Amino acid sequence: MYRPLQKTARTLLILLILALAVPFHPAAAETGETVCADFRYVIEEGKAVITGYSGEEADLVIPESLDGIPVASVRSLGVQPCVERVTVPDSVDLEEGALGLCYVLTDIRVSDTHPTLTLVGPVLFSRDEKTLLCYPSEYPGENYAVPDGTEAIGRNAFCDCPFLRQVTLPDSVQRIGAGAFSLCGNLTELGIPASVTAIGETAFAHSGLTRLDLGGLTGLTDIADRLAMGCWQLTSVTLPDSVTRIGDEAFGLTALTGITLPPSVAEIGVNPFRCCNALETVTVTGPEDRFVFRWPFLTDVAGGRVIACAGTASGAVTFPEASVIGDWCCNECMRITSVTVPSALRSLGQGAFYGCTGLVAVRIEDAQALAIGKSAFDYCSALRELTVLGGVAEIDADAFAHCEQLTRVITDCEALRPAFEGTGVTVLSPD
Repeated sequence: MYRPLQKTARTLLILLILALAVPFHPAAAETGETVCADFRYVIEEGKAVITGYSGEEADLVIPESLDGIPVASVRSLGVQPCVERVTVPDSVDLEEGALGLCYVLTDIRVSDTHPTLTLVGPVLFSRDEKTLLCYPSEYPGENYAVPDGTEAIGRNAFCDCPFLRQVTLPDSVQRIGAGAFSLCGNLTELGIPASVTAIGETAFAHSGLTRLDLGGLTGLTDIADRLAMGCWQLTSVTLPDSVTRIGDEAFGLTALTGITLPPSVAEIGVNPFRCCNALETVTVTGPEDRFVFRWPFLTDVAGGRVIACAGTASGAVTFPEASVIGDWCCNECMRITSVTVPSALRSLGQGAFYGCTGLVAVRIEDAQALAIGKSAFDYCSALRELTVLGGVAEIDADAFAHCEQLTRVITDCEALRPAFEGTGVTVLSPD
C-alpha cells in the first residue's frame, strides 16, 4: 500500500503543489503581515485574517483574537507537518483550502452551533453542506462517498490523503477546486459526474489516477493548468467536445501514449504533454489552420508556435515552419540526437530542449533577432555542436548550463560570441 513519504520529502512536494495551485505570497514584511504567537495575519476590514502558522502544536486551537484584534477567518495555515487536530471557535470562519495542507491532520473540531461550518462524520463542510472543505489527510479508510447535495469540492479538500483509493462523487457536484485531489498517491479511481462544469489547477496533480474520463462533462470548457501533471500512472485521457482551452502542462509527466483533441479546442498553453516520454500521437480533429500534428510535432499554425514534441521521437528531427519554439517543447525528449530548424525562428522558449540528454547537434538556419530563453538547452549533456545562422537579439545566461560536452559553435552572428567567452567553447564563422 502507498504510505506517506518521509516528512521532508512530503513537505517539498506539497510546497511544489502549493506553488502551482495558489499565488505566491512573499515574506510577511512585504505583504503587510504581522506575526503573533506563531500565527501570521493581515488586517481586513478591522479584523485579523490568519495567513500562516509556524508553530509545532499537534493539538492546535485557532485563537479568537491576535494582538487584541478579533480573528475573522483562517485563509491558510500553510504546509503543516505537525498539526494533527485543530479546533475552530464559533467566531472564526475557515476559507477554502485553509486546512488543506495540514498533511498529518486526523481530527477537525467545530461546535454544533458554528455559524458557517459543520462536520459530516470526520469531514468538514460549509454550514449548508454544499461545499466539502476538508477531508482530514490522515483519516483512515480507503473509500469515501461524497454525500448527495454537495455542490463543490473545495480547494485542496483531499490534498495528500494517502489512504484513499476511491472517491465517489454525486451528480450534484458542479465544481472541483484547485489541488482538490493532488498528492493522493493511492487514488486510482475517481468517477467525475457530468454535472461538473469547472475543475481548478492541479486538481489531480501527482495522484495515482490511471485514467481520466472527462468526456461526459459537456459544460466543461477549460482544462486547467497542470490539471493532472505528475500522474505517472495516467495512460488515458478523454476530453469533451465543449473544451475550448487546454492549459499549461495540463498532462505533463504522465504515461500518456496518445490523446484526441476535440474540434472545439481554440487555445493550447505551454506544452500540455511536457515530459510525456511515452507519447506517440496527438489526434487533432479540428481545422488544420488552427492546430496540426505532423510527427513528431504539435503546432499552433495560427500562432506560428511549435507546442510539443512527441516524447517517443528519436534520431534526427526537423522542425516545421514556425517562428516560435514554445516553452518546454522538447523537454526530456532524450532519444533525439540532432535538431534542424529551417524556418525564420524568432523565439526559442524557456527549457525548450531541457534534459535532452541524447542531443548531439543543433542547427538553426534562419534566426530572426532570435531570443534564446532561460535553460533552453540546460542539461543537454551530450550536445557538442551548435550552429546558429542569422541574428540573435537575446540569450539568457543559463541557456546552455550543464552542457559540458559543447565545444563548437558555428555562427555568423557576432552577438552570440560573447555568450561563450571564457567557456572553452570554440566559436567559428560558417564556411
